[in-house]
Amino acid sequence: MSMNITRMDNGADKGISSEEIAHQRRLLHDTYVPGLAKIYARALSEFRRKARSHAQSAKENVNNDMGMMDSSIRGKSSSAIRETVSQQVQRLDLIGQE
Repeated sequence: MSMNITRMDNGADKGISSEEIAHQRRLLHDTYVPGLAKIYARALSEFRRKARSHAQSAKENVNNDMGMMDSSIRGKSSSAIRETVSQQVQRLDLIGQE
């Protein structure tokens, strides 16, 4: 992740030297931004892992419920319910993926 600083106070009005400003820019570029990028990547990975886990749990529950409904409902209604639920369950598979 690169950082493009288009405008930064030159520090002249605060008595900050150009060397100090250059040092601060290097810290931002070399230390802070990469560190924040790693934190963001870890948080995103953890979110996706948990989302995938919850989606799988929901999928199992929906499939169990569909099985119970399917044994109780017959005919065209059963086919329509099965088709609709199957389409929605497929959407659960997409949760947590990149």
